[in-house]
Amino acid sequence: MVKPSHGLFAIVADVGGTHIRFGSLASADAPLECIESYRCADFNGLAEALRHYQQYLAASALVRAASALASATPAVLCLALPGDVQASPINLVNLSWTVDVARLAREFECRILTINDFSAQAQAIPVFSEPDLAWLRGPATDNPGLTRAIIGPGTGLGVSALLPGGQVVESEGGHISFAPQTPLQQQLLGALWPRFPRLSVERLISGPGLANLYRGLGLLEGDEQHLSPEQITSQARAGDPRSEKAVTLFIQIFGSVCGDLALTLGAKGGVYLSGGLLQGLGELFDAAAFLEQFNNKGRYHDYCRDIPVARVLSSQPGLLGATRVARLQPGASD
Repeated sequence: MVKPSHGLFAIVADVGGTHIRFGSLASADAPLECIESYRCADFNGLAEALRHYQQYLAASALVRAASALASATPAVLCLALPGDVQASPINLVNLSWTVDVARLAREFECRILTINDFSAQAQAIPVFSEPDLAWLRGPATDNPGLTRAIIGPGTGLGVSALLPGGQVVESEGGHISFAPQTPLQQQLLGALWPRFPRLSVERLISGPGLANLYRGLGLLEGDEQHLSPEQITSQARAGDPRSEKAVTLFIQIFGSVCGDLALTLGAKGGVYLSGGLLQGLGELFDAAAFLEQFNNKGRYHDYCRDIPVARVLSSQPGLLGATRVARLQPGASD
């Protein structure tokens, strides 16, 4: 296996547009522990956030009590990053950080593994347990010969898929063009065009996207207002008509986009809905409205209707996937 010569097998990190989450592994077969979440805005970059986490590890009672974690310096650092991880350096989408992998490896004296943040979530699909999932339709059959997709709105819109052979599709599907399906959606497209000459689905299906939907409705009604996603969901719960309409539009467009992506990826093995925004919506998420638009694919209505769909309840799918990547590296289990 990779020798944990530094005293710690791996640190795994899941970087989002708003939060960065860390966990550690004492050995390749040890459980993920010391999970911490920080706001990205509190750090100037990934290296600073990692040093802060190392200080937490070094000071924690758990680390002091476990001889395998005697040092906070890992042999392997596995990073799930929101951007093109094949680029050098890696510019993170929706976050003003740049990651220089070679420089990180020198600074922290460890091996670096990188994976797209939603490719990490795709890697988590095989290790989800039943408590991690709430089936809107399903559950999926255990058929390794079918492709499965994971899609999730947060600060942006992440998309990835797990192929039958275990390979992951590193997708930027959140940046496909928005295709309106109703007269109201066409009107919203026209209202938002001056701000977004190319309206991608991420501009509508994300935290900022929910705010854009609310703003677009205001533009159509001649009363433009800017609210945060948290304010919109709070007002929707209180019965505010425009907020309720924005949430309904969000769910309908999200369902349509997920159906399109299921067709594109051939995800007959299941579609998994992730992302922090869905957790924030909670009971406002209308599964029937979502599935109606998911299935609304003309001649491929029945094809989409037969695809299992689940909401991911796990709070750390990116860390689960990054942990699996670290464990699956050649030699890790020797």
